[in-house]
Amino acid sequence: MRAVIVVAMSMSLFVAMAAAVLSVIKGWDGDGGYNSRCSALIAIFHAVFSAVCLAGLRLSLLNRRSLVFARIVLGVFLFFTGLTYTELAAGIRYRRAPERMTPFQSDAELGWRLRANFSSSYSGARLETNEEGFRSAPVSRGKDANTIRVISLGDSITFGQGCEATDAYPQIAQRMMAAKLSRKRVEFINTGVPGYCTFQETEILRRCLDKGYDPDLVVLLICLNDITEKYLALKSFGGTGLGYHGVADGGAGKLFHWMVAYRRYSSLLSALTPTRVTAEKREAYSVRALWDRAQSPEIVEAWRQQEEEIEELRELCDRHGLGLVVAVAPYRLQFIGSEISNEPQERLAKFVEQQGIEFLDLKPAFADVAADRDVQPETFFRDGAHFTAEGNVIIADAVVKAMALMPKEPAAQTSWRRSVQHLFGESK
Repeated sequence: MRAVIVVAMSMSLFVAMAAAVLSVIKGWDGDGGYNSRCSALIAIFHAVFSAVCLAGLRLSLLNRRSLVFARIVLGVFLFFTGLTYTELAAGIRYRRAPERMTPFQSDAELGWRLRANFSSSYSGARLETNEEGFRSAPVSRGKDANTIRVISLGDSITFGQGCEATDAYPQIAQRMMAAKLSRKRVEFINTGVPGYCTFQETEILRRCLDKGYDPDLVVLLICLNDITEKYLALKSFGGTGLGYHGVADGGAGKLFHWMVAYRRYSSLLSALTPTRVTAEKREAYSVRALWDRAQSPEIVEAWRQQEEEIEELRELCDRHGLGLVVAVAPYRLQFIGSEISNEPQERLAKFVEQQGIEFLDLKPAFADVAADRDVQPETFFRDGAHFTAEGNVIIADAVVKAMALMPKEPAAQTSWRRSVQHLFGESK
C-alpha cells in the first residue's frame, strides 16, 4: 500500500509537470495565451506542491511514529490534487477572461452602476462620467431660480450607447430647450446606465434628491426590454448575478463577489459564476415574449412588477412636487413585421395615464419623421434597440414637445408646471 501511494504521488508529480510544459507550448499571446499561462502556473504550483508532499510522505513512512503526519500529508495532497485536476478539466470548456477596464462597478442596492470620474472608451464611443458616475457635466448641489433642471432616467438608450455624449438624447434636448428659452439656464442630467430597469432608476432619482440636486422635472425613458431584462441579470430576480457588465451584482453576497473577483484566474470559478443564462430562460424573458408569450406566468409577473415600479416612481415624484414624463422607445422589429403589435406601448399608456402621469409613445414620432424624409424607420436604429445620433434627435424633439404640452390644470400643479408653464412662449 505504501508503495502504491508513493507511485501515485510520483505519477501526479509527472503529470503536473507535463501539463505545465504543454500549457507553455500552447502559446503565450492573446486570450488563449492568457489561459495557457494560468494553466501553466497552476500546474507548476501543483508540481512543486506534489514534490514537497512526496518528500514529506517518504520521510514520515521511514518513521513508524509519524504515521499520523503521513495521513495528514496524504489527505492534503489528495484534496489539492483533486481541486487542481478539476480546475484543469474545467479549463477545457470554460475560458478565463483577462481583466479589462470596465466603466461598471458593483452597487449593493442597484446591482451595478457607472464608475465616478471614469474616462475611457466604451461601446465604440468616448465615455466620461462626473463625480456621481453620470454621463453628464458636474452637477451642483441646489440651483438658482433661473435654472431649469431635468433628470433623465433610463438605460442604455438614455445613456446613448454607441454615441458620443453630445449625441445622447438628454444633451440634445438640453440644447433644444436652451434655444427656446432666453432667460433661463437649462440642465439635463443624464443618469442613464446600460442594463437598468425602473426600480434602479427610481433609486438613482432618490439619490439625486438626497444630494440636493433639486430637479424640476423627471423624464423616464423605458426600453421594452426593461420589463424582462432584470430576470436575466439580477440575483434578486433569479438572474445570474453577472451580466454583460462584467461585475458582480452588488446584492449577491460576499462569496459571490469573491468568486467573480478571482474568476479571471480560474476556469472552475468561471464555471461556477456563469454569465450566460439557459436558453429556456432567455426565451421566457426575451423581448419577443411580450408579444409571443404575453399570457405566460413569467410575463404576467414581469408586467405586474413593472407597473409596481412605475407607481413607486410616481409616488416619489409626488412627494417632492416633481413633474414626471414617462416615454417608451420602440424596438426596430416593431417597424418590420406586421405581426409585431403596439400592445406593450398601449398597455404602458393605459397604466401610466391611470396614474396621472404624462405618457409619450415615441413610435409615432419615428414613423412621422421617416415618412417626411421618405426613408424607413429602421434607418434611425443602430441595432435592434439603440438609436443613431439622428434617432436621438427624434427622441429629444418629442420629449421637449411633451414637456411643453404638459397639463396645466390647477389640480395637477407641480413646481415644474408653476415655474415653466409659460416659458415655451418665450422668444429670443
